[in-house]
Amino acid sequence: MKISSYLSRRRYFVAVMVGIVMTGFISFLIGQNFLAHVELQKLTLKNLRQDVEKRAAAGSYFYSERQQDLIDLAHSRELSYYFENKALGMSMEYGLRFSLIDIQRRFARLQGETLLGNDRIYTRIVFIERSGKCLVDSQATDIKAPGNKDWQSFLAPESSEPVILVEPLEPDLADVMISTPFYFKGTYAGQIVAWVSNDTLCNHLIAGGPEASNLVLQIILWRPDKPFLNICKYPEPVPAMLSDLGQVKIEGTQGIVVVQPPGREDKIIALWVSIKDTPFYLLGVLPASTVFGPIAPWRLMVALGSLALLLLGGMGILYRADTRNLALQARLVEAAKRERELIEDQNRQLEAEIVERKLTERGLRESEQKYRELADLLPQSVFECDVWGTLTFANRESFKTFGYSQEEFDQGLNLLQMIVPAEQDRARRNLRQILAGNHLTVGQFTAIRKNGSTFPITVYSNPIIKGNQPVGLRGILIDISERKQAEELLKLNEARLEALLQVNQMTEARLPEITEFAMEEAIRLTQSQLGYIAFVDEDKSILTMHAWPKNAIQACRIEDKPQVYPVETTGLWGEAVRQRRPIITNDYSAPNLWEKGYPEGHVEIRRQINVPIFDGNQVVLVAGVGNKTLDYDESDVRQLTLLMEGMWRIIQRKRAQEQIQASLQEKEVLLKEIHHRVKNNLQIICSLLKLQAGYIDDSKIQAVIQDSQNRIRIMALVHELLYQSPDLAMINLMSYIKTLVGALSRTYLADPGGIALKLAVDDIRLGIDTAIPCGLIINELVSNSLKYAFPDKRQGVIQINFHAKPDQDLELVVRDNGVGLPETLDLRNGNSLGLRLVKILAEDQLQGKISLNRTKGTEFIIEFAVKH
Repeated sequence: MKISSYLSRRRYFVAVMVGIVMTGFISFLIGQNFLAHVELQKLTLKNLRQDVEKRAAAGSYFYSERQQDLIDLAHSRELSYYFENKALGMSMEYGLRFSLIDIQRRFARLQGETLLGNDRIYTRIVFIERSGKCLVDSQATDIKAPGNKDWQSFLAPESSEPVILVEPLEPDLADVMISTPFYFKGTYAGQIVAWVSNDTLCNHLIAGGPEASNLVLQIILWRPDKPFLNICKYPEPVPAMLSDLGQVKIEGTQGIVVVQPPGREDKIIALWVSIKDTPFYLLGVLPASTVFGPIAPWRLMVALGSLALLLLGGMGILYRADTRNLALQARLVEAAKRERELIEDQNRQLEAEIVERKLTERGLRESEQKYRELADLLPQSVFECDVWGTLTFANRESFKTFGYSQEEFDQGLNLLQMIVPAEQDRARRNLRQILAGNHLTVGQFTAIRKNGSTFPITVYSNPIIKGNQPVGLRGILIDISERKQAEELLKLNEARLEALLQVNQMTEARLPEITEFAMEEAIRLTQSQLGYIAFVDEDKSILTMHAWPKNAIQACRIEDKPQVYPVETTGLWGEAVRQRRPIITNDYSAPNLWEKGYPEGHVEIRRQINVPIFDGNQVVLVAGVGNKTLDYDESDVRQLTLLMEGMWRIIQRKRAQEQIQASLQEKEVLLKEIHHRVKNNLQIICSLLKLQAGYIDDSKIQAVIQDSQNRIRIMALVHELLYQSPDLAMINLMSYIKTLVGALSRTYLADPGGIALKLAVDDIRLGIDTAIPCGLIINELVSNSLKYAFPDKRQGVIQINFHAKPDQDLELVVRDNGVGLPETLDLRNGNSLGLRLVKILAEDQLQGKISLNRTKGTEFIIEFAVKH
């Protein structure tokens, strides 16, 4: 009751207090709602910025891809082929036209690329030569007429990377131009210009925004100092604002502003973000009403009064609104988080691709540098060339071998121009066959240096394959000059040895024939046209000419050609004798202290070498050759010296042989005379003994004298046979024994038919020291058989055998079928002079052995070794 009464009395105060409390509470709720609305506005602007930044990143990546497209065009083989063909001098009708068609096709392929389905990226691509002429235009239908604009202003030789043109060169064209220079072998050759479709770019920028975002109404590609390039409508255009945006001047470089176009009540929010690596900005436009709602104080008071009357309903409405705002804020935060994560993920992927690309490029550069360093270490020439033969790489040894500089290489060198013209067609055919897959990996050619000198080479090569297609050639070039020189030297040595062998076989040739043959061989070995050989006398004061080539004799018009020259009057060719060393003169017309010229009518001399030939320490001859096509060198000196030394040894040996032969002939005559005189003297002794026997009546003494005559006759017979034989040292044993037995038969047989003398003698030749003892033995044994073996005129046979045994000893057998020797007769101790003489001759003189066989007559066997 007290409380109720109190409230009844204070109802106005309570109402006021309740109203104040309610008003304060409602004000608190409205303030909380206002702050939530402000936070929502901030979040909306933040999402707007993220949306535009993402689209700007997509635009930057879009332009980087277009710049890379132009870099790929600048490195394409089509452009290089055109300038290589142009450097080779090809005409437009033959090679250049096809190259330009290939370039236009490449441009057309690039222009035909699309993005997001059917949107073409490029509207036009041209290539402008550094002279200002447009060579290729993707919009031109005829390759000979690519365009008629003034293209000189498009050239930008000072830039080395693709650039986006800031100043539009064609004001009526809304597309963006991207330009890149083209360098051929380090020299600026022209400019590639491409026009990028802004419609395609805007569609790409729209696709780059978040799918769930409906914030941005317009995306504008913008430059601060120029009109808007294009407007991308998303999701729907607002035509009423498009005309007003052109009147808005936005100050600064980047940020968010709220502007009110002139003559309009509604405001707009503008946000611009720079597109990285381009001169453009991306401008996002929104109506301000979408973010900032109008707030008026009287409306708040009305709301307070209304809410004061409807407290509970207002509290419920505020609670629901607050709850809805919190839910909306949570959804916006979650959406912003997902969008931010998506953008960060795409940025990371883009950065990873860029890093990977840079690592790949660095690896390629390092690999190429390593390849170059390894190639520079090789002692051979390493090269690479394209399908036309133009060198694209050469190591350090290549420049050293051919004499070209790096600058000349950069200007363009062709592999074929390093081959002598006579072999270029064959080299070109081999290049085509290798590129066609025939793999002719080894070839030998004659190369030519920059100074014009030539040398032989061997080339080992393989095709360079890219994409299953040959794009060039890679190989090693080896200088085989030393090997060729060694082969040539070997051939010259073989030819010289063959010539010396032929000279050595000229046993019957005279000295002039030998020297003339050696002279012709010397001319052939040194590839000369003239030559001579002159012998030097013992005191080295006179040169006697012995050999001139036939062509020099025919060409020489001197009537009186001297053969003898004093050394002191000779010129260059005499210096070889005076200085005792070879003299090489490769320019005979040049001034020389030793040159005295040659008489009128003499064969012209352009170059010559003169070589002295020594026998011990004495110069015995001088030889020279002249008028070789190339210069003489030490190899020519060596060949000429060795040939002449060999000839001199052969001449000396031939002279020695001739002296020995002459001496032998003299000794043969003398020996024959000795044999003849010995035989005559022995015949005189025989005649003296016969004459002496005529004065002796004692028959025994006469028999002794007769035996002595026979023995002397045997020795005289040997000298007579030697005198008559062509061989003064050996006689034919058969002839000797036959003559000896015939003489004994005539001496001791009154009836030659009673006793038969049979001979079996091998074809044996014996010297005088062996033949005389054998003859004396046969004389003693046969004469003894004739006198004592067949008494009372009995008939019988005396056999004489003389054979060579298998062990090369000789065996002499004398047998008869007579009465035989008495058993008491001792061969070694007998008193018979004849048998004692046989024993002495057989054992002491012939160093043999003698045996006696008494079966069926008498047989003496004598064996002895041959004396050589």
